[in-house]
Amino acid sequence: MWVIRFGEQTTTPWSNGGGHTVTLLQHPAHAEQTEVIWRLSVAEIVGSSAFSTFRGLSRWFVPLTDEIEVTVGEQHNRLPPFDVLSFNGADQVSTRQHQQTTHNLNIMARTDVVDMRLHRHTLEPGEALGPRLTPLSARPSGDEHPGELDALVVLDGWLTGASGEVAPWSLVTEPTRSDLAATAPTHVLHVHITLADGGKPSAPHSL
Repeated sequence: MWVIRFGEQTTTPWSNGGGHTVTLLQHPAHAEQTEVIWRLSVAEIVGSSAFSTFRGLSRWFVPLTDEIEVTVGEQHNRLPPFDVLSFNGADQVSTRQHQQTTHNLNIMARTDVVDMRLHRHTLEPGEALGPRLTPLSARPSGDEHPGELDALVVLDGWLTGASGEVAPWSLVTEPTRSDLAATAPTHVLHVHITLADGGKPSAPHSL
């Protein structure tokens, strides 16, 4: 298990001044933004904003703090916190929000290369994390595949265990092997990223 704490990561300002991004984890680790296979990040959006386009990528957007209006092409969506919206990275996307500043989880992936699955869970105080989650795969030890990921993002609430406290917007790898438990009502998003079968395009899944 590896904990990536939001507050310890580098903040990157947007070139248009509309916000900034904290990358939690990506593959390849040092790839340029246009060359990533997948990336999980938290963005702070200031005021209304237009998204950059990323052709060849699928995207998932999760409000973390406040309701936000997201327009994808001609479709208008009103998202409460923790709802998941998926769209094509080539789409024209803009946001409108009631609060001046919001934080949002952004996930992007090349779904011609990987299969992305998202599962949202709510934990009650004292509830252990591991029993609620399904492992990424049953691969034997030593048969790891670079670019695959079994991780969990804390959307709100707190987790605690032998590795200490895990605050909101942090990421935990291999969460099914952890001793973490919720210390308050806690929403989490379990992220499965596996290699697409035979390298064929794979449709995104969310729950």
